[in-house]
Amino acid sequence: MGELDAAVERAARVLIVEDERSLVGMMALFLGEAGYEVAIAYDGESALRRMRADLPDLVLLDLGLPSISGEEVYRAIEEHGIPIVVVTGRRDARDVARFLEMGAEDYVTKPFAKEELIGRVRAVLRRAGPHLRLDDVVVDLRTYEARVNGSLLDLTPVEFALFASLSRGGLVTIADLLRAGWRGGRADRDLVRGPMYRLRAKLEAAGSDLTVENVRTVGYRLARRNAVEARAGG
Repeated sequence: MGELDAAVERAARVLIVEDERSLVGMMALFLGEAGYEVAIAYDGESALRRMRADLPDLVLLDLGLPSISGEEVYRAIEEHGIPIVVVTGRRDARDVARFLEMGAEDYVTKPFAKEELIGRVRAVLRRAGPHLRLDDVVVDLRTYEARVNGSLLDLTPVEFALFASLSRGGLVTIADLLRAGWRGGRADRDLVRGPMYRLRAKLEAAGSDLTVENVRTVGYRLARRNAVEARAGG
């Protein structure tokens, strides 16, 4: 399995944004034992940096943060389409309702047991639907959206179908791409060239580290741009 293939099969990544360090340690332990990858931020500024660097599948967010406010961090995360579970010490029903009206997927009230935290994380990830992640690219198979570093790619239905196939990692044959993009598996291999050219251009315009590489007469794959350029230069 190649490096890009392995990236697709990793465990879901959860970003904890919380300034109470003892609580963060407990949450990280619970999530790690449940098989999740964990990233941590103790304030708003580092939360935004970690979000952009790690592209988490879910964020556990305390709204009472130092530096940038938790609600400001919330709005920035929401723009990236990442599901949020609010972590709160407030028990007033009006506060809970406000979190949900803001668009939070769920909330968990301090103190909480391991089973409650993991149960809510699992439920939100299950509702969020399947995602494919490859370096800086995220493909949402539920909403038919693809993003590079959080920015939405403007793809036609055929382009999305082909891109989703490529995002699973590895070499995708022309025959498989025809089946994915045109459902009937049409035999005209030239049909693939136009969408692949456009996907390559759209990835480059979005600033992605990935590009669409043509493996002559066989198929296409997503590969890191610098590696493709090095092969072409060699």
